[in-house]
Formats: sequence, structure tokens, C-alpha cells
Amino acid sequence: MEVAKKFKVAINRSFNEKGGVFWKGLSDEQIATYAMTKVEEFARTGGKSLKASLTIGRQANKKCLDENGHLVDIVPDDNAGQYEEEEDYDTATYILNEMVQVNRHGVIKEDDWEYYWMVPFLQSLPAAKTNKKIKRYLETVHRVRFELPCRPFNWHKFISEAKLFFKENFIPCIIFLSGGIAAFHYKKILKIVGSCPVAMAVGEPSSGKSTALKLIARLFGLHLVSQSSAEFVVSDLTKTTIPICWDDPTHASVLKRPLVCVFDGIGTQTHDRGVEIPETTFLLTVNFKLEDDLRSFERTAPICFQKLVTKDDGTSTFLDRRRKMFSLANTHSLIDVIELGESLTNENIDEHATYFKQHLGGLVKRLPNSYSAYRLLSHKIAELVDDESILSKNMLDEFFKVDFLPYVISFYDVTVKVDTTTDDLLRLMVQAIQILQMDKSKIEEWMRNDVKGMDGARSIVFVLPKALDHMNNANLNAPSDESVRQIIKSIKNATTDYRSRFLNTPKKICCVRVPRSAFNGDLLKELDTALGHQDTEGEEKQGDILEENVIEDEVSGPCPDCLTKNQEIDELNMEHYRRMEKAHDWYTNEEARQKNSFLARIKEQQGRIDGLEQQIQSLKRENDELKRKKEELQTKNNEVDVAKSGTSVVAQAMTAIVESRKSGETLEQVPLNDSGMGEDIEPKECSLENPKRKSEENQPANKGVCRICKKRKKSAGMIVCTKCDQWLHFSCSGIKAKDANKLKRTFLCEECKH
Repeated sequence: MEVAKKFKVAINRSFNEKGGVFWKGLSDEQIATYAMTKVEEFARTGGKSLKASLTIGRQANKKCLDENGHLVDIVPDDNAGQYEEEEDYDTATYILNEMVQVNRHGVIKEDDWEYYWMVPFLQSLPAAKTNKKIKRYLETVHRVRFELPCRPFNWHKFISEAKLFFKENFIPCIIFLSGGIAAFHYKKILKIVGSCPVAMAVGEPSSGKSTALKLIARLFGLHLVSQSSAEFVVSDLTKTTIPICWDDPTHASVLKRPLVCVFDGIGTQTHDRGVEIPETTFLLTVNFKLEDDLRSFERTAPICFQKLVTKDDGTSTFLDRRRKMFSLANTHSLIDVIELGESLTNENIDEHATYFKQHLGGLVKRLPNSYSAYRLLSHKIAELVDDESILSKNMLDEFFKVDFLPYVISFYDVTVKVDTTTDDLLRLMVQAIQILQMDKSKIEEWMRNDVKGMDGARSIVFVLPKALDHMNNANLNAPSDESVRQIIKSIKNATTDYRSRFLNTPKKICCVRVPRSAFNGDLLKELDTALGHQDTEGEEKQGDILEENVIEDEVSGPCPDCLTKNQEIDELNMEHYRRMEKAHDWYTNEEARQKNSFLARIKEQQGRIDGLEQQIQSLKRENDELKRKKEELQTKNNEVDVAKSGTSVVAQAMTAIVESRKSGETLEQVPLNDSGMGEDIEPKECSLENPKRKSEENQPANKGVCRICKKRKKSAGMIVCTKCDQWLHFSCSGIKAKDANKLKRTFLCEECKH
């Protein structure tokens, strides 16, 4: 179990270095089970151990430099500490996915593996499925597809098809491909040159630059993103050594942070993850022109693509060539790409840098070295093709001279005064001191070359506005205030919001602080000499005063007060940890209680809703029943109305016949009309006409006039007698207005009642 706990701590530390992801949900029991499985595997493989890794791509292959400056294997002995460790990029192993590991010689058999990729194991643990931060970290690892068995890549056939497809953009595509190989060896180029500009294809839509980017991604197994945010791109650069292809960012402003991040490998500062150091860089295609300070920095290698013309060939031929070109592109080319890294040496870089120095006068001095890798690798591609009719070194140099270099010169705004390194900044300050012949007192009014902090780290502090004024007074090419602050922010432990005292300034003022370790040693010596400090170590001077006004004393051993304070800090940390655990337990229990209470309330509310729905259904049924009864009552009322309105024609005729028989008359005595009825048989109050119309024609003469008071209705209400059809006021008839509506069908006046 102790081994499991140590292994868990190691995993947490690795995640912390990879972006601040802590493995909190990994239990000791899970680690112990995994450790036992590895012990069994260790026994089956005859005692062979593997190095765990979280990174896709190149694995750190540490070696040491001997006294002759050659890389040799590290041998654990008593003298191992005297040699300087350095990574050997040429013999490194590349993990492409769970099943494939390669080096410059080809695919490595599984029995010969030295590394074990931990991500598949970590993805199987429960915490990887519940913790969103961990889940995203493990799922965004971009594996490289590599088909087995590995076959030699046919560069001649592939480049031939690319030439037929890209036409006038063929050489730009080759330079872009060289930029992809340079990005694959990002760390080695940083070590040799000090910077690695991003290969950037610039051109109008339909110029083939996105197709070239997708082709390079297919060749090297690179991950392709389109219109992604800068935050995700920078985060992905810390998880793999395989470059990323970024197609068509939405706007130039989103490029600033990634370009600053990968240019010199220093990284970038984030709010939640601290400093992120990139393991690789990216390739870029844009439809816009970079402006302002991005155009002034030597962070990109702009490659111009012209618009492709396909009218002569036809759409079908164009698509067929594209399909055939992509069918020839596969990741088997990676073996040659890895091997090309051996050609990236100081001697070769210097040889090709001479070519650019002749044509890039007046621009940033680092540009020739930065672009030399592109020319070197493009020449190596021509050697792999081995056919000058398809691709030759002369073709490439002609493109560099006629197209690439003039475009670079027009692309960069040489009038913008920008320096890209802290060494350039310090060099300008030293030159300004020498030109203006400043003495020690004048310098110490705005600069202190050796300031010690509480942690013992030594820094240079200076007032930035005054430093820039001195550069301008010395007629030097001074950078802008904003560009300097951007450079300072990219340096670890440096800040632009420091406060310190200077000569003749009793109060602390705002200034810039940069660790001395960030500057070149020779420049530091020049600055120390200008200030009259040949050896700043151990001297008591104003610069050695701590910023907290505490003078550092020489002590031979640990300070007792410090030990006491450290012990107190440890106790406070333990107390804080216990409180955090207690708070976490309380929070978990409270969360469960609140959840159960919430579910109970939901269940209760649901029961209420069901009861209300039942009541609604019951009320609907009662309403339907009332409607039915109302319809029945209405039917009965209609029948009563018909009965009151008089007898029917047939009933009256029958009555007449009966009466005639009683009087002694016969049917022959009664003349019949065409309807078969006697002419004398006429209903008293009935006709075949519409009863409503009949009633309207026979309206009484006193309509609207009260029979009792003989006055017309005005605002007073009236009611009609159902027998004599005479109108009466409510007040005259002795009824109330609220009862009138109920009585209107049965109302009888006093005379008709008697």
C-alpha cells in the first residue's frame, strides 16, 4: 500500500506539470490493484521494467555530455553528477498510440518497448468518467494513426502527384511541408536556434492552402482544428510533441497568445493553470493579413499561396488528382521525418543562415537563423525525391529569392521598433549607458542590477519609462512600452508591477523585475562592470538590501526561527487539510440530504398534481352531466311553449267536425276546399304561417304602454301578460326585476288570473 501511495503522488505530480490537473479520484486500492497486476507482468517478462508516460510523441531520452561534449548514456555511478544532462532527440522513441512505438529505424516491437503509455489505463478508472476536468484532459489526447506493417514511403510518387495538383503553388507547398517537419522537431530547433517561427500559409480562399495543411496532417498524423479558440490550442500544445494544424482562425487577435507561447518555448501564463510550457508548435493557414505587433515579431514564416486555376483541367480531373494525392499520403513518412531530425545541427543551420543574411538586411537579426531550417529541410525533401525534373534545390532557391524573401520583407513592418528577447532589451540598456556615459549614481536612479528577494533569488529591477527614454536619447532603436511588457510577462518569475527603491527616491516606486537567470552571462558582466561591481556575491551594498527592508545575514546552518516558522506552517497546513476534509464530508452529506429532501418535495408535489388532475376530471364529468340536464330541460320548456301558443290546425279541424256532428250537420253539408277541409273550418288563432311572424303582426296596441298607469316605459322595466298580451311595469304588477326573467313565460296579469 505504501508503494501505491507513492505511485499516486507521482501521478498527481505528473498531472500538475501537464496543466494543473490533479488526480483526486484515484483511490489507494485501485493503485494497489494496478501495482499487483504490473508485478505479475514484471514476473512474466523476466524482470523488465517500463517507463510510464502521459505524452503522445517523443519521449524524453536523457543522456549526459562527456568531457568532449559528446552525448553518452547516463551510468549511475559516483561521478555521474559531474556531467550535464541533455536530451538526445535523434535516438528518441515516439509513442504514436496504444499499439505503435517508433524511432528513426522503424517500428519498435512490443517486446523491446521501454515506455508504457498510461492514458488508456487512467481512462478506465471511475474518476476519469465522473470528473469533467480529468475526462477532458484524457479524451483530448490525439493519437496518431499508423497502419501496420510499415512500408517505405514513396516520396517520388507523392511529390509528383502534388506537383500536378498544386501547379503554381507547388513550391510554396514544399516550403509549407518543410515547416511541418520543423514543427515536428520543435524542441531541437529551439535548442539550436532559440526560436521556432510558425509556418503560416497566407492566401485568398480556394488557393489550396487548406488542402496543403490537410495533406501535411495526413502525412504526419497531426490533429487538425478549424476556427478553434486560442485557449484550447495552447492547452493542447502541452499534452503532445506532435504538432497541431490550425486552419483558418476566426480573427487575427486570437493568434497573439499562441504565437507568443510557442515562439521561444517559454510558454504562456493562464489564470487557472499557471505557466503552460508547450511541447510542440502548430501550423497555420489564414485568409487575413496580420497587423500591428504580430506583423513585427518574427514569430511566423509567411508562405504566400496564389489562387488555383482549374478551368483548363476541369472539375473531374481536379478532384481525381486530389483524391490520388491523398491516397498516397500516409504516416509511414514519419520514419523519414524522424530521421531528417539528424540533419538539424549547428553547422547545417549556420550554413543555410548565411544565404538569408545576404537578403534580409535591416530586419530582426534572428530571422536568418529561424528561416534556415526551412531551407535546410526543403533541400532534404529534394534529396528524398531524387529527381531534379520534379524538384531540385535550384527550384527552391529561386522561389526563396524571387517570391519568399520579397514577401517577407513586405510582410514585416521594419519601422515598428520591437525587440523580441530579454537579451536584446538588456543589450540596448547597456549600450545606452555606454553612449550616454552614465556613472554609477545616474544608473542607480533608474536601475539596480542585483536585488535579492526573500527566497534568495537575484533579479534586475529598472524603471521602464526611464530606460526607454535613455535608449531614445542614445539614438537607439528602442522597443515600445507595450512590447517590452509583453516580453516581461512571458518570463517566469518576472513582473511589471514590482515596487522598489532607487537612488534619490526614498519611497518605493513601480518598476520592472526580471530574474538575472533570464539574461545572457556576458551581458550581465557588462552591466556589472558599468556599475562597478566585479563580483556581486557576498558584497554588502545597496542592491543587496532585501525589498522587505530586511538585511540578509550570513548563517552557517538553518535558522532556528525559520525552523520554528516552518513547523508552524506545517501544523497550519495539516489543520487546514483536516478542516478541508471535514468541510468536504459536511458538504457531501449536506448535498445528499438536500438532494433527498428535494426529491421528497418533488414526490409530494407530484402527488398533489395527480389529486388535482383527478378533481379536474371529476368536475368535467359533472359539468357534462349538467349540460345534458340543461338540454333536456330546454326541450321540455319548448314543448310547454308550443302547448301554450294554441292547438294545431288538425286538432282545430277535428274539433269543428265533432261540433258539427253534435249540431246535426253532415259532412255533405260542409263544403270542402282543395285541402279537403270545409271552408268554414278556420282555426281561431292559428295559421300555417310562421308563428313568430304571426305574433309580430298581431302585437297589441298598447305595446310599450303600461296597462295600469298608461305610461310608456323609459328606464323602468316591463313585462307582458302571456294571456292577454298587455304590458305592465314591474312596479305596477308588483314583481321584482330580478324575478322577471323567471316569470316571463308564465306571467299573468291580475285580470287574467281571475
